[in-house]
Amino acid sequence: MIGDIDHEVSYEPVASSNVHSIGYRVSDHSLFVWFKNDAGAVTHRVIYYDVPSHVYLGLRTAASKGKFLDANVKKAGFKFSYF
Repeated sequence: MIGDIDHEVSYEPVASSNVHSIGYRVSDHSLFVWFKNDAGAVTHRVIYYDVPSHVYLGLRTAASKGKFLDANVKKAGFKFSYF
């Protein structure tokens, strides 16, 4: 399934100092986050599993993507993996 990620998910660039882009796969509630460094280069990509759609929608509209991600995804304890 991970090999097909780019074909299954549309990524949305976001205005953020540490998040490059985000995507969401409705079929299994997976949140995809591409992180970046200060120069804007992608440094790593993470899939968070079983994330409710309202959390993804909140991330899309959050003023601070990094703070929202930290408080509502990372600290919420969603399982994740790097891809």
